[in-house]
Amino acid sequence: MKGCVEEAGLLTSAAAAAGTEIHELLEEYLEDFDAQEYSDHEAHKYVVPVKHELDCIKSLGCDRRYETTFASPRLGYAGTVDLHSDETGSVVDFKTQDGNRFRAYPEWILQLVAYQALVAAHYGHDPDYEGWTFNSPSVSNVMIHRRAECDGYAEVATQHWSDSEVAIARVKWRAIRDFFLADLNIP
Repeated sequence: MKGCVEEAGLLTSAAAAAGTEIHELLEEYLEDFDAQEYSDHEAHKYVVPVKHELDCIKSLGCDRRYETTFASPRLGYAGTVDLHSDETGSVVDFKTQDGNRFRAYPEWILQLVAYQALVAAHYGHDPDYEGWTFNSPSVSNVMIHRRAECDGYAEVATQHWSDSEVAIARVKWRAIRDFFLADLNIP
């Protein structure tokens, strides 16, 4: 049993390190990426398909911000958002995966609506989503397969969470937030 736990820990550590490396490549090259200039660079196989996926998310608009840290004393937490739009309030989180297929996990949407609340609070909107001036904010995960490749590029898929899924996640997020804020005595 002890060997299984140790092996699981090693696999988890290796996956986390690889995920961090891919995130760093995306952060460094995504905003001003020139595919010709970096054609021989490791970043090329990740950045090109991710950039294509992001261009397909229409709700992101043109005003994209990468790797921005937000904090809200009122909400009682902080977070670093992989990608958000000042224009629309949309947020995207990058996830790296292994295995035979892509899989979106239900807790990811809670993370995304929590990020969206931070973005809203930062811009002076009510984080409870009442009266936002944002135009159709969306939440999405862009999943990047660490090992699978197609024509030399990493396989990438996007989980677009539906409006009803987001609405349910916001109710859950509010309940979780209110529970912890009450426990911390934060008004």
